[in-house]
Amino acid sequence: MSGEEDEKFDIAQIESDLWKAEQVNRARERVRQRARKAEGKDNVVACRLDNETLAAVDTLVEAGVRANRADAAAWLIGVGLEAHRDLLEDIADTVTEIRRLREDAAGKARRHASKKAQ
Repeated sequence: MSGEEDEKFDIAQIESDLWKAEQVNRARERVRQRARKAEGKDNVVACRLDNETLAAVDTLVEAGVRANRADAAAWLIGVGLEAHRDLLEDIADTVTEIRRLREDAAGKARRHASKKAQ
């Protein structure tokens, strides 16, 4: 090989190496993005889905809208919660009142039991 051919080979090898490095960097960035998206998602919930719901989840994954089934399900739950925020706030207020009533009832029971013990 002449010196010129060696130089062409080296340039081709360098270009190939750079392309591979770029692919690795893109893959690393995708992993970082997924990790950033996953922050705050430490809770795991198992649930059963009917065929229609699972098909919707799979459609989101297949279309590339979501990365995987878990991400698609979490996204759909989030969208549902957002769409029904007013209802959920009303229910949360009701749950708060139920908790207050339970505490009140428990306090009455304790007071009654302590009066009987005296």
